[in-house]
Amino acid sequence: MNILVIGKEGRLQQHSQKGRLDGHSLTYLPLDASPEVMIEKGRMAEVILIDAMGSLPGPVIECLPRLKLIHSEGVGYQGIDTETARRMGIYVCNCRGINAMAVAEHAVMLMVACLRDLAVNHQKVLEGLQIETKEGYMRTGSIREMSDCTVGLVGFGAIAREAARLLEVYGARCLFFDLSEVDKDLTHGAEQVDLDTLLSSSDIVSLHLPVTESTRNFADEAFFKKLKAGTIFINTARGELVDTRPSFPPSARVRWPWPVLTASPGNRSGPTIPSFRLIRLFFPGPSSRPTSPGSQAGPSDAATRSSGKTWPVSKRANAPTISSTASGSDLFL
Repeated sequence: MNILVIGKEGRLQQHSQKGRLDGHSLTYLPLDASPEVMIEKGRMAEVILIDAMGSLPGPVIECLPRLKLIHSEGVGYQGIDTETARRMGIYVCNCRGINAMAVAEHAVMLMVACLRDLAVNHQKVLEGLQIETKEGYMRTGSIREMSDCTVGLVGFGAIAREAARLLEVYGARCLFFDLSEVDKDLTHGAEQVDLDTLLSSSDIVSLHLPVTESTRNFADEAFFKKLKAGTIFINTARGELVDTRPSFPPSARVRWPWPVLTASPGNRSGPTIPSFRLIRLFFPGPSSRPTSPGSQAGPSDAATRSSGKTWPVSKRANAPTISSTASGSDLFL
């Protein structure tokens, strides 16, 4: 069988059983290969194995006459032109649910980290200010436990269901929105509600949607306006779900308390709202890069240009927090 692998060279052999690939012809292409190169190298391909972050456009698929199967290495398949594949009778597969628990744990970890101001308080410990910081929280009563929170899960596939199972143990009230009716035996105590109810009622909102034409930029300006003050927003799905086009600046009618999250994978910069600071904390994620313990990236360029200052911790008690692994596991605080 002729297999075209679009992604990291050698990964297929590394994770395959010994001898399983014997007799098969493998051709590797990097993720940034041009359509012309894909067509040239893939003319004999019967199977394409592609990185979940890769792109396989329709014109390429149309030029591969022997192609029978396109398989994403991960869960995501948003870069594959599924309509062209469907029209040509080519199967498209993914590894659905393969990392459901890992991502669910990651989402819940980010929720707890935000509730505990982890990035800020880690730095306070390194500075020897843990006692003063603790006393500050005792005076303000601003630390919440998960059991005090209502968590809203937008989308209720394999990952969200595992997250609901974990949140049930924490004692959190859990809401979820999904277009399909979900069997109550699979909800782990979570309550299915409409999207407006979820957004207006939740202390934490977590995205768990695939990227499709109907979900791209799903979390847009209207979405964020429905969040109550102090909401934590978590995105462990895909950056393309969040609309970060220049439609978020503060106005006379709406004062935006949210920093804006980068939507483009691999693009770590983006517009941010003044008076917030970005603290980069390493969480193992798709495109994360570790920093030294307690290191601080400092104010974003946009915030610096706009105001030249950041808020101290004591002034951000009611400010929603945005966290994401889609573009590098950053905590926006």
